[in-house]
Amino acid sequence: MPVNGWTVFDPEYLFVRRLRIPFKKQVRWEWKLRLLSMRHIFIMNLFLLLLPLAAEEALVLEGHRYPQELEAHGETWNLQGAKHHVYKVFSVFTGGLYKQEGGEGLRLSFSYTRKLKAKILRREARKVLVWNFGEEGIAAKQPLFDELQAVFDDVEKNDTYVFTIVPDKGFWLERDGEQVFFSPDAEFGFWYVNIWLGEAPMSISFRDALLNEGNP
Repeated sequence: MPVNGWTVFDPEYLFVRRLRIPFKKQVRWEWKLRLLSMRHIFIMNLFLLLLPLAAEEALVLEGHRYPQELEAHGETWNLQGAKHHVYKVFSVFTGGLYKQEGGEGLRLSFSYTRKLKAKILRREARKVLVWNFGEEGIAAKQPLFDELQAVFDDVEKNDTYVFTIVPDKGFWLERDGEQVFFSPDAEFGFWYVNIWLGEAPMSISFRDALLNEGNP
């Protein structure tokens, strides 16, 4: 028979019977159990509501985080687009493009997913710049081009390189959070990142994903 609104199959009934709670106290136990249940439901619903907000704070590709917004070099940067780059069947790196809030600056961040020799990084950079500007274009940017190429080192999985360009401030390259190159010539920085963002980039699909033109 139902007891105080419970049946013998209700967990609340079984709980109070197991504890041998007198009938007169069952009402108080009923409310305590119901309030506890409501509290758990509230906490779970709050978690489900906050989960999408937490997910929007950063884009994660192959374990690499690309925050939607970050601060660097005295500027605020907003994520424009990101992509995992695969060459043939080999994972190479993930990359994210940030745009300066209220300005024309760019920040291009790479996190590697495999070991690569510095000579490969230098070779591929030069090859793509030749596609875009020819040998005469590279000659016009020396010796700054040679200085930048010289700082690249072998990379291991999860190493990072980040290019930051701010008009009227300059061009930075950071390796794993440490600055390895700086030039006050921001235009040189814009020229160099044509490797990934130019008319003849290293990868058209990678460029298009980073530029993400539908994202203002």
